[in-house]
Amino acid sequence: MKFRIVNIYGLLFFVIGFCWLLIIFARGESVLPKKRGPSKVSCQKIQEELTERIQKRYPEFFSEGKHPRAFSLAKHLPRMFVMQFWAIAALELWCAVLFLLTGLALLRGYPFQRPFGAVTLATDIILKTLIVTYHQCLVVPLRDILDGKNILLMYFVPDANPASKISSYVSGVKLIQADKFYYALLYSAFFLISSWLFTHAGAKKHFEIIRAEGKAS
Repeated sequence: MKFRIVNIYGLLFFVIGFCWLLIIFARGESVLPKKRGPSKVSCQKIQEELTERIQKRYPEFFSEGKHPRAFSLAKHLPRMFVMQFWAIAALELWCAVLFLLTGLALLRGYPFQRPFGAVTLATDIILKTLIVTYHQCLVVPLRDILDGKNILLMYFVPDANPASKISSYVSGVKLIQADKFYYALLYSAFFLISSWLFTHAGAKKHFEIIRAEGKAS
């Protein structure tokens, strides 16, 4: 049997998901704690300082009854920012699992491989969109409050190890770094080709043939 593009994509997705999970596992401080220098600060500490500084910098949003026309959810924004950050972290884990499962589905010829692949791509694009919007809507405007620290880079790219470099590519943090243009072109090509493979009607017959061959064997 020829090694078709579906098998190549299955292997690609499986490798991405497997490596991504290993990177997340290695990054978890609870599993593999890392020694921190005196100048390094944890992401949790940064978020606590962010909450305190926003409250001090914009007290009018947190004073009950003084500004009735003020945005009603403003006093909850610091907590919402913290929740959004950890939502990104949780979505990253789920995205890695989806890549791994999609790779298995493609390699094994399971009948749900096309919709599963489409869900994986949708989840991946949502993750990268959340990372970019979090950076543009929070990290950049509040750069002074954060003392120039980028909490996204601290979390996804904690050091200069090869694992951190791989993490920047698979997570999409490259989109907020200096060479974001080249990464955006590369990811766009990957996303468009993958979208065609999983959603285009012309690819449906190809999947059906592979599924029939798998049952026959």
